[in-house]
Amino acid sequence: MRKIIILIAVFAMALGTAFVSMPKKVEAAGRTHVVSKGESLFKIASWYNSSIGSIKKANNHWSDNIMPGEKLVIPTKTSGYKVHVVSRGESLFKIAKWYGSSVNAIKKANNHWSNCIYPGQKLLVPSCKSTGNVAGNKMNTSASMPSRGISSRLSRNETYLLAKLINGEARGESYQGQVAVGAVVLNRIGNPKFPNTLAGVIYEPLAFTAAVNGQMNQQPSAIALKAAREAANGSDPSGGAIYYYNPAKTFSKWIWSRPVIKRIGNHVFAK
Repeated sequence: MRKIIILIAVFAMALGTAFVSMPKKVEAAGRTHVVSKGESLFKIASWYNSSIGSIKKANNHWSDNIMPGEKLVIPTKTSGYKVHVVSRGESLFKIAKWYGSSVNAIKKANNHWSNCIYPGQKLLVPSCKSTGNVAGNKMNTSASMPSRGISSRLSRNETYLLAKLINGEARGESYQGQVAVGAVVLNRIGNPKFPNTLAGVIYEPLAFTAAVNGQMNQQPSAIALKAAREAANGSDPSGGAIYYYNPAKTFSKWIWSRPVIKRIGNHVFAK
């Protein structure tokens, strides 16, 4: 009887060790998200195109309650893909061009074989690596801009995409302030800390509030379109900034620690 009890105890310890080590394996294949105030598992799952269940499982965390500052492992089952939220007037052809992908690759990734898409729809977009950058769908040279100025002019579709971001992020700011926001986006393209395409920068998870809450899905104003064109032509009122924030709405200690370049309207621009 004593031997049976000992065997059961050993088996239980081994089983417990196995369960404890499971999240570590997931973490090695995932990315870490630090919870901010007001966030929920539902929001976080939608941002990363994951699910509440998979996030809970990866963190051995079975409650819906999360706390600011808590670190969550996000499984990367969609590694090599970007999540694009469709806006009014967009087409699969435009989206594929922005990301250097192809229409067929996007259809296959989403098991969606129609050309019809609708505003608010979320699409997995394979990166150029995932699609092999196949012939006939080569990445538009303007989408992988290494520097600002003449060599970094945007296509018409890219200018419209930038205008949508400007409209969502800086609507109500001065014209100079809107150009500065556009310049920050373009400055990131040439910075190794960020993706090297316009769409990659704009849709990087949690990079811009307007891309997360859907504000950039609205049709851009004439001022935002003009600001996008001016930023694309090399104008940079931000002074080379790669970050901006509204001090009245931002509570991140990290962003407040960035060296400030200047302030335009309600936005502070920083390195």
